[in-house]
Amino acid sequence: MTPRAQERPVASPAKKGTFMLSIDTAGVLAGAALAPSEICYLFGTHFAGKGNAPAPAPHLPDHKDVDIDKLVVDLLAVALLASEQVGALRLELRQGKALFGLRKVNQVFVTATETSTPFFKGSWEAKLYTQAAKSKERTSELANLVFMLVPESTSPFGEVIGLLLVGMNARGLLDVLETTKLKVFHSKRFQLKESTSTLATQQPLDAVKALLNTSQQGRPELHKLLLEGIRRGVSRSEKSDDYGPD
Repeated sequence: MTPRAQERPVASPAKKGTFMLSIDTAGVLAGAALAPSEICYLFGTHFAGKGNAPAPAPHLPDHKDVDIDKLVVDLLAVALLASEQVGALRLELRQGKALFGLRKVNQVFVTATETSTPFFKGSWEAKLYTQAAKSKERTSELANLVFMLVPESTSPFGEVIGLLLVGMNARGLLDVLETTKLKVFHSKRFQLKESTSTLATQQPLDAVKALLNTSQQGRPELHKLLLEGIRRGVSRSEKSDDYGPD
């Protein structure tokens, strides 16, 4: 069964007041064979590339050709914005507390609507919706929402990508290569299937780019705080290296 053939809930148009591209674009994103965050990742050099020109073909990027931290922020932003487009999440500015409650600042809050997410189980879109729906009144401050989903790690930005790849692998989109060194150390790494690479070239990359560009241009304050909140939430999951100097 191809990813497109899997049954998913039908997306409803976002409610009035949500920053929409178009109902057609929302339908394209919801009906794609890859989640928007996955498209962002596979075409990572278009979003966070270190070179002068984006790589022409989809691939699993690494630190050699992309700024991993920026790519993680962008793919989570894409997941949230796409979910907003299909009416599954609402993003809004509210006043939150800072400096131990001594002052109030604008923050992004995420609300899960009653519209089920149309995106694949295991995708970041689905994870964010499910976690938000568990929150009190189905609403969570963005950084807290992201923090709850990222495992504690010395490399939390890498954990975000790892979870994305696990979700793709569960749908049969990746190969798993296992290696053994010195008959003791076992490791696994993911490899993009040729069929998935072909599939990725058929996905709405321009619509995914438009999510970020249009949000940035149309509501700059919310967009700036969206990116900051994501980065703050991921960074909070970083733990210190226990093997450092005493």
